[in-house]
Amino acid sequence: MDDTVKLWNVDLDSKEIYCQYRLFLGAVTPALAVSFSPDGYAIAAASYNNLTIWNADRGGTPMAAWDGYLDKSNDEANHDKSIELDPSSVSMMDRPLSWDTDGKKLALGFGEKVAIINLQR
Repeated sequence: MDDTVKLWNVDLDSKEIYCQYRLFLGAVTPALAVSFSPDGYAIAAASYNNLTIWNADRGGTPMAAWDGYLDKSNDEANHDKSIELDPSSVSMMDRPLSWDTDGKKLALGFGEKVAIINLQR
């Protein structure tokens, strides 16, 4: 595993397969979950404690990135404290990632916690 997500293109006529994009997660962090938005517009990858989202057609620079260690909760129940995402308390491979049906929200599971990311396009 490395710090990239590779998007492959398959030409069914010529039966050739080639890497269309290499999307970089950064800091040598492997992707633990990857998901396309329902409309195919975006691709999201979850790593150990980060979430990165790219335009699926362009690749390159991420459209958005979220760091679980740095994020502040705006949930009144948490009184604007940091969301505690302690990687040592959960399995490294436990990163469910799912879009809502219209591709405007993305849910990332982290052990017993869930982060809901609202996207504005």
